[in-house]
Amino acid sequence: MKCSTGACEVSRRLFLNADEPDDLTLGILAEASKLHIDSCVANPRKSLIDNTRRAIMEQAPQGATLSKALQVVTDKLTREGHTAEEIALVVKPRNKLSSAFSISGSKSFPLAIKNSNSSSIRIPGEFKRTRYDASLGNNRFLLKQVELGSKAVWIFATDEMLRALMKAKVWAVDGCFSIPDPFAQLVTIHAKVKPGMYVPAVYGFLPDKQRNSYNALVESVVRNEVVAAYKEEGESIEVTAINSDFELNIINAFHDALAQTTRRKSDEDDNDDENIETNAECCYFHFRKNILDKMKELGLANACYNMPETRVYTFMKALAALAFIPPHRVLVTYMNIKGDKDNFTPRLLPAADQPRIATFIKYFEGNYLGVTAAHSQGNIDVVRRWNCYKREDTTNNHVEAWHSSKKDEFSKVKNIFKFIVACQESASQDIIKLNHILNGNFEPQKTKWQKKRETVMKHVQEQYASAKINEVDVIKAIITVI
Repeated sequence: MKCSTGACEVSRRLFLNADEPDDLTLGILAEASKLHIDSCVANPRKSLIDNTRRAIMEQAPQGATLSKALQVVTDKLTREGHTAEEIALVVKPRNKLSSAFSISGSKSFPLAIKNSNSSSIRIPGEFKRTRYDASLGNNRFLLKQVELGSKAVWIFATDEMLRALMKAKVWAVDGCFSIPDPFAQLVTIHAKVKPGMYVPAVYGFLPDKQRNSYNALVESVVRNEVVAAYKEEGESIEVTAINSDFELNIINAFHDALAQTTRRKSDEDDNDDENIETNAECCYFHFRKNILDKMKELGLANACYNMPETRVYTFMKALAALAFIPPHRVLVTYMNIKGDKDNFTPRLLPAADQPRIATFIKYFEGNYLGVTAAHSQGNIDVVRRWNCYKREDTTNNHVEAWHSSKKDEFSKVKNIFKFIVACQESASQDIIKLNHILNGNFEPQKTKWQKKRETVMKHVQEQYASAKINEVDVIKAIITVI
């Protein structure tokens, strides 16, 4: 007998004594055979099982799910040359690992925080770096921890993504969903890398939706050592637009901070900087949604959806289509729509709906046309916020799509420190996506409806630019695809 393991001590003893058939030799052979089974068969398998279990459990503190941990370990065993049968023997069934995996993850994190002042929380070092496991990433991730009385704002960003944000001319900002106590929402800032291609650069944990919380977030982003080094290299921040929903606290906080930060080198004098106007670009999707929601709030949903003869829904879509008319022509076009009894003006309304339509019109004129006592003819600055004429990206659907992809994963986390780990993992994926975009290896997916809408929009804009159609014609064409 000879063991296939060349370094096996038992193999050597078996080989040397194989030609001595006395009782002593037979006894040695029996003992050696037992040692051989224990050393070269049973123990390695037991060792492999133990190592596999340990490898699975080690991923629990990193925020991985059990399914992901099993997949990672299985892939590793496959690369090491183990067969499917061997892997099945050493990887225990999922139901036998679930409880231990959950306990392992829970013991590795500080306890979940309930109703505590966020300003008094100490963030351990493993949550300040790019990865919980230092071997995977040990660079800075916590950008700043800002105290606001008994509350705090935590801002996380990798240096690489922060520099990508500084290079971007358009930022998209949105509060996506609630996060574990003691915070109220996650606010992300996305950098526009190429048309229609955005990557998350900053993760902000905010205690509320107050202006001072948004101020703390944006001030931390535009004033730090990474940005200072970026400017020392001769670079400048040239953010021309902030894409967001209609939350005024976000719009005002970012506009004011960037008004003091964004500069471009003047062509005439290299020593002089010229200011750049940062415009608020509110998302068209939210603009249209807000109009529709107001109609529902006023009790016009039935007339809108079930009574086409009233033209309430057509009127709403016509107002939404104003976003694609040049800002200086919006007010005139609105008056034309409002007075067009043949195509747009609501009609045949039940008596109860007539004052509701009047209330809705007053709401639209005040909130989206800027009609006030001081501006009886409207305010073009208000119009520019939601106007999409010649805008490259009309919605922040790219941000909403990212939120949707993370919602299931993030919503299951009930511990703020586990949530940080989830953001660490997400940030590592953001860097990969950024490099794919820069290298031309990423293309956003579009539905057939999106492609059709873009084709119609482009054709209509070209017809309008060449004066072949007027503003009302534009409205009529656009309402067919919105």
